[in-house]
Amino acid sequence: MKHRAGRIALLLILAAVLIAGGVYAAVRYGTRDDPLVTMSYLTDVVEQEITEQTDASIRDAVSAAKAEIRQDLSEQGGGFHAVRLTAGQTLRCELGAELLLTNGSAVTAGTFTDTTAGEALAPESAVPANHLLLASEDGAALKASGDAVLMVRGEVTLAG
Repeated sequence: MKHRAGRIALLLILAAVLIAGGVYAAVRYGTRDDPLVTMSYLTDVVEQEITEQTDASIRDAVSAAKAEIRQDLSEQGGGFHAVRLTAGQTLRCELGAELLLTNGSAVTAGTFTDTTAGEALAPESAVPANHLLLASEDGAALKASGDAVLMVRGEVTLAG
């Protein structure tokens, strides 16, 4: 019986030591002296993965935004388109329309602003080639004095 009581006491002491060691390890686990995760793992693996995922998300967002802007511009006529005029034809413009004479000759019929030169063009003025013109009034027009090619952005109508 003494041996049995001694064995039970020894087992209880051993269990208490193991439990105390487990509690001590649980309290001390993950401290600055004994980290749960090493700093090299964080900088070499985790930081690189986060950076790659963030960069990919940014690239995707930028690509989607560019595509949306291109789509909006094409739907709203945001780009220039070519208009060919023959001698005597008139191109009527709404206020704010932009014109660029790339080939041929034309004269103004209404007020335009030559944004390239930074000056106003009076009615019946010759249109300078490769200058960006802005219709300064609703109904301003260009009349082709010969065959002409214009790049146009904005609302215009071809007459005659």
